[in-house]
Amino acid sequence: MNLRFGEEVKGFLYAYAGEKGLEVGFIDRGGEPGGVARVEGASTPWKVKYLVENYGGIPGIVVEGEAPGKEPLLVILGRSAAEVAEMAVEVARRYAEWRSKRGRG
Repeated sequence: MNLRFGEEVKGFLYAYAGEKGLEVGFIDRGGEPGGVARVEGASTPWKVKYLVENYGGIPGIVVEGEAPGKEPLLVILGRSAAEVAEMAVEVARRYAEWRSKRGRG
């Protein structure tokens, strides 16, 4: 599942991950080699390699930073589609609650 990520949700996301015992991985898309960025489908293997080399595996939540032609985003990973869907619903619900407490709902 892919969700748009921005600075507004950063604090919320890290607090949520901490509560759930999940690691958050960050990929700097600006560091993606040009040859990879220009070839359709080549980014995914590069991202997996980057995460394994920098985090020792694939974190449950991955944040991709902004780069030219790439918007920042949040990726939630799980063992099954149901697990990812449940987490996505929980993240959306809790984020909406968090925003409403700050007068942004």
